[in-house]
Amino acid sequence: MTPFIRITIFVLVGCAIGYFSAHYVISGQIGDLTMESGSWKLWKKAGHPDADPYTKAHFSLLRELPLSSFEQMTFSADTDFNGGSLSSVCTYTLDSAPLPARAWELSVQPRSNPALATFTSQRTTFNASNVVRNSQGNFRLVLSDSARPGNWLPLPINGAEFKLVLTLINAGRKIIEDPATLKLPEIRVGSCR
Repeated sequence: MTPFIRITIFVLVGCAIGYFSAHYVISGQIGDLTMESGSWKLWKKAGHPDADPYTKAHFSLLRELPLSSFEQMTFSADTDFNGGSLSSVCTYTLDSAPLPARAWELSVQPRSNPALATFTSQRTTFNASNVVRNSQGNFRLVLSDSARPGNWLPLPINGAEFKLVLTLINAGRKIIEDPATLKLPEIRVGSCR
């Protein structure tokens, strides 16, 4: 094997390793850039002036500009409590105690090409002001592609995979300093078709 071929192979292997390692870090699959709590994931340095390049690249690829954690904390989930991918062919329930923030919003977002997603309702979010709670302040959300009684959040009707995004606005100081102390809603899968 000639030196030129060896160098070419070496460069190509190095580029492939660099590309795939950067991809996995930017997606939050490896590294210590995210904090996980059950199904939920939080990018720890999102919106911080001292954010690392991988966190900045993650949000640049999503075309998002995160605010400082003193303003908002954004958690995302693309799996249920058992680790299965969230899919609109199933029904899910989320049970939650009151969230320690001035306001919050939970939204359903397609995992690929949001422009092609079709929902049975125009509403794809719930927030602190429109969710119905019980006397203790707890609430239950039902996620399904067909209407359900109570706090129903519609899913895409084409059987697509989706993710949930929970945004806390002006969370309590304790939560900002140690997000691991926050009790987030469990995403429980129900029936699937």
